[in-house]
Amino acid sequence: MSSATNNILLTGYWPPSNHMLRQFSDSPVLNPRGWRGHNWRGLGFDLYAYFPEFAPSEIQSSAGDPGQTERRGTPGPGSGNFRVDYQDTLRDFQRFTLRHRPCAIVTFSRGAPSPGWEIETGARNRDTWVPDFEAPYLPTPNPPDSSLAPNAFRPSTLPMEAIEAAVTNAGLGLPVWIDHSGEVGAFLSEYIAYLGIWYQERHSRPGDKWRCVAAGHIHVGSLTHPEMAVKAVEFTLEEVIRTVRQRL
Repeated sequence: MSSATNNILLTGYWPPSNHMLRQFSDSPVLNPRGWRGHNWRGLGFDLYAYFPEFAPSEIQSSAGDPGQTERRGTPGPGSGNFRVDYQDTLRDFQRFTLRHRPCAIVTFSRGAPSPGWEIETGARNRDTWVPDFEAPYLPTPNPPDSSLAPNAFRPSTLPMEAIEAAVTNAGLGLPVWIDHSGEVGAFLSEYIAYLGIWYQERHSRPGDKWRCVAAGHIHVGSLTHPEMAVKAVEFTLEEVIRTVRQRL
């Protein structure tokens, strides 16, 4: 007999992907206004968000980052949960999936220096990654998934077309598209995307005790206004919840 929680796990990295999730943090330090994720909008699901924080100096200095192309212009690793670090990300992901046993996972990160809502179609089990900020600089293990060939692709199970339509039709003026290229950046964005999608696949079967029915990643353009990003998240989550209800 299958079962599932009503918990949905959300993760972010650099701004605005951390700020836009703040209302779903149950930490009074990160979200002094109070957790709004409990039975969100009366839809029957609890939303839990985790993300790092960044000092002003990290944000201000990000334009001069000397790292490789995929990392250039990004703030540093930050502090708290889901620091932009392969080992920290894996530990936190394992900890919070064990705590919440999510029925769906949506991961977010910062995208190109423009406004945008880029819905990724999946992620790769890469064996070549952009180094992070602190040793060890690459994932351990590498590639992360020994059950699949290096660089094999795992597809998103988010309702991508429905999300695209909902955010587009919301009239936010925010460019929205599904990225069919299969290139997610080979940095922490793709790493967390892969972890989420892989977790969902492992817990996808109807008989799984902690069934998970949807997971995927969205890149948020770094110039997306935070208030606009909050609204786009909310429209996205409405579609995710609708899909989870249909699949469970």
